[in-house]
Amino acid sequence: LQQTSRPETSMATHQCARFNNDPKLCHERAVKRICKYLLGTMNKGLIFKPDLSKGLECYVDADFAGGWSSGDQTNPASVLSRTGFV
Repeated sequence: LQQTSRPETSMATHQCARFNNDPKLCHERAVKRICKYLLGTMNKGLIFKPDLSKGLECYVDADFAGGWSSGDQTNPASVLSRTGFV
């Protein structure tokens, strides 16, 4: 959420997540402050409007250990990579 639709909260969210295993009172206050900010700015953020004529496009940045050529384009679990179906 914080990277795709609310990038302005990235740093604060990351700093709170670093102390997830041993949170202190200051971390609780920081999370509450982030939540207050998000509640106050619900109408802000990035809005994605998909182009329904294109359908779903997915791009991967991996070659899946060289097994990309064994994919089947009729299989819904297959993803189109730059080198073929995965």
